[in-house]
Amino acid sequence: MNKKVKVLLFSIILFFIFFIPFILALYDHKWYDMLNKPAFSPPIILFQIVWSIIFILISISSSLTIKTKYTEKRFYLILLLLNFVFIEMNIYILFKLKDILLAFIDTLLILITSYMLYLTGKKINSKASYLLIPFILWVIFLAFFQVGIYKIN
Repeated sequence: MNKKVKVLLFSIILFFIFFIPFILALYDHKWYDMLNKPAFSPPIILFQIVWSIIFILISISSSLTIKTKYTEKRFYLILLLLNFVFIEMNIYILFKLKDILLAFIDTLLILITSYMLYLTGKKINSKASYLLIPFILWVIFLAFFQVGIYKIN
């Protein structure tokens, strides 16, 4: 199998690893709809669209990075796993525990691991790491959004 096919297959697998738990999470839409939200609150469908795009970008970036011939990939893989866990925890904390402050703290952990993933990935495959910039920007937006929700509720 050539390198492009391997990267594509690995990207698809990674995408589903990120995306399936996100889809299977049962959201409490009534609770979320009852929350007061900041004026810059996007419609819920935008969250789903953006997260889908983000997961595609993470998958492609990670696949390209992992397939690069570089011996020190262990730290990158640990960061990728931590980032995945924090993303999945955020869904649980926000929609199951309904704890906005804890979800914000978890969002900060997502931001930290995302940025570290970007920096570590840049040493391995700089072009692939640029695919993580929209992810970092989205998480910054989410942090402000969650602070806004926390303050007005």
